[in-house]
Amino acid sequence: MNAKNKIVNVFRSLSLLVGRRRMAMSLSLRRLRLHAATAVQVFVLCAVVCRYSVAAVSFSNPKSASTLATFSSSGTYVISCTVSDGALNTKSSITIQVTNPIPAVLGMDSPVGIGGNTIPTNVTLTTGTVGISSFQFNLALPTGVTVSTTSITTGSAAAAAGKSAAAAVNSGVLTVVVAGINQNVIPSGPVVVIPLSLGTSMVTGTSPLVLSGLVASDPNAISAPMNGQNGTLSVTANAAPAVTLSGPSSVVMPSTASLSVTASDDGAPNPPGLLNYQWTSP
Repeated sequence: MNAKNKIVNVFRSLSLLVGRRRMAMSLSLRRLRLHAATAVQVFVLCAVVCRYSVAAVSFSNPKSASTLATFSSSGTYVISCTVSDGALNTKSSITIQVTNPIPAVLGMDSPVGIGGNTIPTNVTLTTGTVGISSFQFNLALPTGVTVSTTSITTGSAAAAAGKSAAAAVNSGVLTVVVAGINQNVIPSGPVVVIPLSLGTSMVTGTSPLVLSGLVASDPNAISAPMNGQNGTLSVTANAAPAVTLSGPSSVVMPSTASLSVTASDDGAPNPPGLLNYQWTSP
């Protein structure tokens, strides 16, 4: 082989090497583009999965034809189910609007009374979307007000559900529990009757009746939402009886003097709600 042929063969080898490298680079670029496209597709899929996974819903059996969906917050949910025969898939979706339950309301009456009297005061339940089977609450007693816990009774609504009331007073705070050995739902209406005894020294004015510490349960002993509605106690101070005495201004002995007295009163304190008379002479 002469020198000219050797040079031609060298150039052919170099061209072949360069061509192979170009082909390898082209294949590498194609693979890179394919990997990039695949990565983009996987990313989009993950983004969709993540977007749905953060929704506050869980399924009791996500791979069954029937399941229970549990929602931990209110909102609008799009629920989908994909059914596959192994080769083809079909997806169907529904929209569910989830709202918060309407809480029950425990309302305190706003009684009006005279210092020294005892006023039966109702606590009334207004039911919400969740049935209430038992509940308890605290009532801060205004200054001058006392309660005989043994005199507290259930109202007509709680009694109809077979419930009873238990109460205790600690540091001026009345705690009442309404429950029963059954799990009956308590209907709307009076649930507790509290006899508020107003002190004879109470002055005219108003005092808030504040409910706190509300705890309620449904028939499954699961916590149920309940709000409190406060009341106002209006007191008029006890007034002394108005008295008018009548009789002769003079008598001749041994005659007697016929005397009488006319008295009017506001009826307090009650009990006893009675006027006592005592005649005296200096």
